[in-house]
Amino acid sequence: MLGRSVLCSLAVLAACGNDPAPLPEEPGTWYGEVGAIVRTRCAGCHNPGGVAPFSLVDYGEATEHMGQIIEALDDGIMPPWFANDPEDCTPRHPWRDSAKLSEAENAAIHDWVAAGGPEGTLRDLPPVRSTALEDPDVVVAPAQEFVSSGDRDQFVCFLFDPEITERRWITGSQVTPSATDLVHHVNVYLIGPAEAAAAQTFTGGFGVPKLPCDHPPGAAIQSWLPGNPALVLPPTVGIPVEPGTLVLTQVHYHPAGIGGADSTSVAMKFTHDRPRWRFDLGVYGNSPGAPNLLPGPGDPDSGPVFMIPATSTDHVETMAIRHRADLDRELRILSVTPHMHLLGTNLRTSVTHFDGKTECLIDSGWDFDWQRTYTYDADLDKLPLFGASSVVNVSCRWNNSFSNPEMPRLLYNSGLVAPYDVALGFTTGDEMCLADFGVLSPH
Repeated sequence: MLGRSVLCSLAVLAACGNDPAPLPEEPGTWYGEVGAIVRTRCAGCHNPGGVAPFSLVDYGEATEHMGQIIEALDDGIMPPWFANDPEDCTPRHPWRDSAKLSEAENAAIHDWVAAGGPEGTLRDLPPVRSTALEDPDVVVAPAQEFVSSGDRDQFVCFLFDPEITERRWITGSQVTPSATDLVHHVNVYLIGPAEAAAAQTFTGGFGVPKLPCDHPPGAAIQSWLPGNPALVLPPTVGIPVEPGTLVLTQVHYHPAGIGGADSTSVAMKFTHDRPRWRFDLGVYGNSPGAPNLLPGPGDPDSGPVFMIPATSTDHVETMAIRHRADLDRELRILSVTPHMHLLGTNLRTSVTHFDGKTECLIDSGWDFDWQRTYTYDADLDKLPLFGASSVVNVSCRWNNSFSNPEMPRLLYNSGLVAPYDVALGFTTGDEMCLADFGVLSPH
């Protein structure tokens, strides 16, 4: 659901001669205007086999779901873009590839539906934007699929050998589940040559499911979420990979009583050229107690505790994580990926610099089913900075009451009938408060 609306029109031959004559403008129709908006803004997820529950690629599919389209637009849940710009927390750089509809685009869709969904004159529409990684150099996939079952979350790891024989740099990566309705998220890790043998022992071999796998080894490079586009790094950025490096995935399955078989693959692109910047994934948050978890309402005298009380409608937990004072290189922040579970409503993160000034990095609403990574649109050397002794602040809000529309789903998954005190944990019956930062450091 990323990109700008583009309207491509066909030309038809004139009645006399060979000069093409343009089709007349039909702004209120599917082929005149609306189809291009839906194709570029929505159909990246709403396509056959996509992560959305129905397709909006073609005219007939769109007209069948006109009521749902308007309802989702009016409720603010579609397109799924939750980065906010409040006065007290507006990042200094815009976001790349914002999925937000413009006022004109929103009005065009509303007018089209109100008019009964006129089709217009047949012409070419923009292609559906793909979330796949173009022209990958390596694709690794399980030798044995995993059959998910039950009604509880399952964390499964797979180890792969991409057969790296010389030093390279990763420039792109993408995860592709075969059962998109079962996979909640996937973390991708690199296992260095020195840890390769231990990783094989841990997982039981290449391409076979390792269950359970709550604490995988390796260094994380990507956190894939349904609907997220491929991780494509800027031209001067790469992830170093030594010969003999292995790839490990941790797949979070959410069977919810449905179950099924899945074979999640990973595609990667490489370069032999040493880039100017190195990319790493920095994970901040999920602090269970002091000193990083700050005191808040309802905490016991013994100190702060990560706990969301039952029936609370706006509970807040805030963490402050200090960088090492001996950090000898700059870390530029390229992207932010918020992460909570079912009860989450908002995540805000900022950085307090050595001079005491605080810079907002993101203020984001939340929808468990439509998570995404937000990337700054700016020159790399002008991106926000993590420096020595910087403090990263992460604050999350939750609604643990029946006024949260996700509460019935939480209770069903947990086998309960009333809200309960929710603690920090891995499953969707627990909660998290995480900000994953894509950070760059110069070589």
